[in-house]
Order: sequence, then C-alpha cells, then structure tokens
Amino acid sequence: MNNKNSHSKLGCLGFGCLGVICALILTGVLFFFGAKLAANYAVKGMTDDQPAYYEPSSLSDDEIARLLNDFEKFLTRAELGIPTEPFELETPELNTLLEHSSQFTSVKEMIRFNIENNVLSGIASIPTALLKEIHPVLEEIDALGGRYLITDVRVTAKISGGKLGLYLKEMTVKGKNLPSYIKPKLIDQNVLREDVFGSEFASVFKHIRSFTVQESKVILIGSGGTIDELMNSRK
Repeated sequence: MNNKNSHSKLGCLGFGCLGVICALILTGVLFFFGAKLAANYAVKGMTDDQPAYYEPSSLSDDEIARLLNDFEKFLTRAELGIPTEPFELETPELNTLLEHSSQFTSVKEMIRFNIENNVLSGIASIPTALLKEIHPVLEEIDALGGRYLITDVRVTAKISGGKLGLYLKEMTVKGKNLPSYIKPKLIDQNVLREDVFGSEFASVFKHIRSFTVQESKVILIGSGGTIDELMNSRK
C-alpha cells in the first residue's frame, strides 16, 4: 500500500473496538497531562504524520488474480454449504487479500498481518481524526487532526455463530505497552465486535465454520465442511 490517505468514509465503523482502545489510550493521555497544550504535545509524541507503510503484494498479477478467484469460489461454496478443501493462507496471501479483495475494502488501509507458527500479529494504522468520533473528550486535542496512531497488535482468532472474533492479547504503541489503567480492561476483548465494526467485514465470514492459525498459516473451513470429512462420513 502506498502512503495515501484512505478515501473511505468509515467513521468509527471502520476500525471497530481497536479504535475504541486507541481512543481510551489518548483520553488517558489527556487526563494525565491535563492542560490542552501539554496534551497536544503528548499526542504528537504517540502518533505519526504519515500512515504506516505497507509493502505492496509480492505476488505477480497472475497470482493475485488466481488468489482472488479462488477466494470467491471458496466463499460461494461455503455459502451454499458445499464441502471443499480448506482455504489456506500464508502471510503474503492474507495481506494480498486485504490489499486487493473488494471484501476487505473497509480495512485495507488500516491493517496488515504477520503469521508465524501459531501466532497472528499485525500493524494497525488508524487515522486519528476518526478517533474523535469515539470519545467526545478527544475533540479537545487539536493534534489529532491529520495524524495516525500506529500500533503493533497480537491477537487470537475464533469464529462463533458465523462471526469472526479477534481477541487482543498484546498491543504496543511506539514500542510501549498499554498503560496500566487500560490493559486489564482490554486484553482478551474482541476487537472486531460487529456492533462497532459494522456488518460489511463480518459478513465475509458468515458462512465460515472455522478460522485457525497454525504452522504459519490461516486455515479457513467453510460451513459445508471439508471433502475429507465428507468422504469419512460415507465410510
């Protein structure tokens, strides 16, 4: 992804509970420093004037086209309840979907993932102007305009009732951990709550039975199960 601002008018729906988390952090900064001038100075120290730079996909045009086509076929079979092979994604494929798939328009400018062993981590880049919609206190911080809060996160994934949940395990801003007044309330919370995040992204996983991270891959299984499961059921 290049360093252009997102043109999507997402409001607080574009980054879900993660935006709420970031808003709480900055609100804490405002209360801690008190004075508006000091708060503005502190926020500038925590944020950047450019969004995170995400490396463009390393896949060729043909590989990207094939991946997008295979993903759409998988989602269609999942929606119809047809058994199919698990859909496996390594880091380059997962981030290519985020960059190029129309299914992920609402998040493509704000997150990229890294899959290592059984760990799903990522870098989120959240426009701070949008954070003002999360908490009224933040409207007093002039420095929030036109900046970006860039955070490193580690999450665990789980699908329940056709809804993907990403549960926050670790989060750092500029290499610093969450403040003590924030961390206990947010660790293990779902950062993709549908009531906050909206239905567009959540609907992608409506017919996905499982989302697992293992052996440096994300593995998706559709609602119709796998072909192996079908064959075993006939024995």
